[in-house]
Amino acid sequence: MRQKLYILAAVVLAAWMGHPADAQYADTMGGDSTSETKAHPQRPQPTRRAYTEEHPLVYEDMWDLWPYSFLNENGDPDGFNVELIRMIMDELDIPYVIKLKEKQYAFEDLRDGKSDLILGLSAGYHDAYGHYSENPVTLFTQSVASPKDKPVEITTFKDLSNHKVFVNDSSLCHHLMIDYGWGENAIPYSAVKLALLKVSTEGEGAVVWNTLSLKWLINKYHIENLQLTPINMPHGEYRFMSNDPVLLQRLDSVYSALDSSDKLTDLRNKWFYPDHQETGIPSWVWWLAACAALLALIMAIYAIAYNIQAKRLTEYNNKRNKRLALILETSRVRVWTYQVATQLFEWRNENGQVAYTYTTDEFAHRYRSEDFQTLTEAIQKLANTEKPTLENDKEEEITLNLKARDVEDGDAEEKDFIIALSVLRRDKSGKASVILGTKRDVTELRKREREADEAVQRYATIFNMPMQGNILFTPDGIIADINPKACEMFGCNHDIILAEKVSYKDLLDMQDVELEKANGYTCTKTFDFANMSQRSRKVLACRRMEKMVCNIELKTYNDAEGNMVEMIAMCHDLTEQYENIEKLHELTQKVNMADETLKTYFSKMRSDYVNLFF
Repeated sequence: MRQKLYILAAVVLAAWMGHPADAQYADTMGGDSTSETKAHPQRPQPTRRAYTEEHPLVYEDMWDLWPYSFLNENGDPDGFNVELIRMIMDELDIPYVIKLKEKQYAFEDLRDGKSDLILGLSAGYHDAYGHYSENPVTLFTQSVASPKDKPVEITTFKDLSNHKVFVNDSSLCHHLMIDYGWGENAIPYSAVKLALLKVSTEGEGAVVWNTLSLKWLINKYHIENLQLTPINMPHGEYRFMSNDPVLLQRLDSVYSALDSSDKLTDLRNKWFYPDHQETGIPSWVWWLAACAALLALIMAIYAIAYNIQAKRLTEYNNKRNKRLALILETSRVRVWTYQVATQLFEWRNENGQVAYTYTTDEFAHRYRSEDFQTLTEAIQKLANTEKPTLENDKEEEITLNLKARDVEDGDAEEKDFIIALSVLRRDKSGKASVILGTKRDVTELRKREREADEAVQRYATIFNMPMQGNILFTPDGIIADINPKACEMFGCNHDIILAEKVSYKDLLDMQDVELEKANGYTCTKTFDFANMSQRSRKVLACRRMEKMVCNIELKTYNDAEGNMVEMIAMCHDLTEQYENIEKLHELTQKVNMADETLKTYFSKMRSDYVNLFF
């Protein structure tokens, strides 16, 4: 009867809004319960299997569907769904495993037979993943979270056609807005918590999602500037989903029995309505306890502060332990731990479990002697560090660059590793009891760094060669670097001329040479610094006072798209050669003049001799 009322409500809403997709939605949101047993063209075929300790029932759910299923601060599955499954599995005496994943992966695992059970919306877009139970577990109503200081503009489903809102990606509201042609107004967020914090921080926007989830997040993170407003729109039915029909029948039977006996009331109140929980304790007792707690707080403020800090450090270390396995699965980092008391090294596998245990001597064989000494000194330094204080709650970390052999993987070749050390756990007295070491292979990275350093050194050697002056310019023609020989030629200081941001046209006196035509340009120029006043100098950083004759060759370098990356000017000082040529020319002229004088003299002597004797 209740399902028929849901169908009627959806059809009436569809008729009121006049959208052709309404009939489709009415079909996906409930319908006759017998429709769940009809064959679906994409739905996996029903299967039945036995659940044993060796092959337990695998239940998967979302890790961010508060307060239904989520990972708590310790990284453990928690929420209404998780406790409900535990209660029902205990009633059925079925061994089980609970896993929380991203929504899409959880549904795909159910479809592919990697899991046996999930809780999901009874909606058309979930039909391809599995079959539904007869009984709905809960109803998903929708509300809008918006700033308290802004008027509420969304109260009905039709209002979403005129307002942009944040929605959970692939949620019921998201699908409905797309079906009704309002998809452009839906701003999908994979993490609704971030959308809520964004609206709270900026004081703008609105989030539409499941009412109880929004309420839980607002209370959890004390978001006091947002208000919740229910939206008059179709709701969703949350049901068990499985491809085992016998399991679904048993779940329906046990769930009905638990519900009728009121055994689920406390569970619902705990997660959905915590203010409804009854303790049976008179109110005056709470007032008395509050006064006593306040008095104890005033009398023992320093002790309480110490306990709070110790608890925070314990939770921090526990959280790191819980997430260690996840880190190992998603990265190539290898992990080992060092037990300070026993001086044993424990090599961890991909699941974070101890795979090998080594003594200090055994563990040292994989390192060079000097590298292992560096490692042990760092471990001892961490072991002797004081625990973090209230002002500094971060554990000290030490990073080392060492060479080692990854013998656990059967690789005896010595490679480069980055090893990060930190305190994983402390004892009650605050002394380090377990040191965590992570080892990452950076052999290829170090190889590329060495090759890059060698290339830089080769470039620097060539650029700074003493035979010629090299000047590097940017694509805009501004000087970017200059070698010592060029500084000597132009009589300038390296840093001063770079700071002046000189153009190649001014420095090389090439006003008529454009960058586009600079590649391969060669010329010989005479810089008459001797006859140039300081005022007439275009480049103030140049202090040379003598004339300079210079041969200049320009070369440009382009990227794959043909854009110029840099231009280099190669300068050869020919002043001395030209001066020698001029001196030689003068000397030649003097020799020629002397030769002419001698010729004239001898010619005259010969003439006089002839006249004298003949």
